[in-house]
Amino acid sequence: MIDQIARSLQTALTAKGCPVKVYTRDVVPTASFGRERIVIDRDRDEATSFGPVKSQHRNPKYLATETEPCVLRITAQSPKSGATLYDHEERARKELLPVVLTCLRIVMAGSSWNGCWTLKTRQFIRPEDLKDSERPGGAVLEVKFSYEQGVPEMLSYAAAAKPEITFGADGHGIDNTTKISGANFPDDDSNPNNVPAAAESACTGGT
Repeated sequence: MIDQIARSLQTALTAKGCPVKVYTRDVVPTASFGRERIVIDRDRDEATSFGPVKSQHRNPKYLATETEPCVLRITAQSPKSGATLYDHEERARKELLPVVLTCLRIVMAGSSWNGCWTLKTRQFIRPEDLKDSERPGGAVLEVKFSYEQGVPEMLSYAAAAKPEITFGADGHGIDNTTKISGANFPDDDSNPNNVPAAAESACTGGT
């Protein structure tokens, strides 16, 4: 689901003319302030929670509702010469955050999570690899949100082998008949697409 949100968010941002790229945690560039970007991941500091089913369907039937915590981090860099940490933070908060949240709302509203997602908190964080740096090369704004989804009841293991039958055994078989018509066969009607009743039969078989 995280990959799906990331791809949809990238599409929405591009449509609004925002050049910032969206990544998931497993493909994020290594340098903390290499360039502006958005990273989406599960919030691994918070456990997924379960609750009662909010709406029931016959197919599939739901056992519970799970709330998946997520985190979105915006790495921003002010274009100002000699930019301070405050300049980088203002770039993140005033210029990037509004368009990111607008696009995130578009993504969530256009999916199965419509009405079932919640913005929670935002805060500036210091990347672990740059916590002792004297001159910041950017700012990282962390936004936490969550979405809900139903846990379906599984009547069978989806990856299990399907039942197999052997043709020609236990009464299972295939019957087929092929009609062929030669160029000189008499025509029963004026429709050239109809096979004459006198056409020969071939390729018949069965069990």
